[in-house]
Amino acid sequence: MPKKLIAKKDLELIILQELRALPGCDSITTVSVSRIDDTRFETNWSVVALTANGKQPDAVKYATEVTQDKLRDIYNLFADRRAKLP
Repeated sequence: MPKKLIAKKDLELIILQELRALPGCDSITTVSVSRIDDTRFETNWSVVALTANGKQPDAVKYATEVTQDKLRDIYNLFADRRAKLP
């Protein structure tokens, strides 16, 4: 099944909502999606989640990995529309 294309900010919001609903993850304040431009991967993004103190407790690390795996099956980021100069 083809993946849905999504904007980075929209994906970050979905991830944040999913993570905050999981046990031990209510302290997450920020998620950051990064583009992956390596064609060896079946996806084009990865995510990091942080709490207010900038730390990533084990519960948050695990929940982030599980959520990332789940959502990578559904979403890819829109293509980067910036012009590439020669």
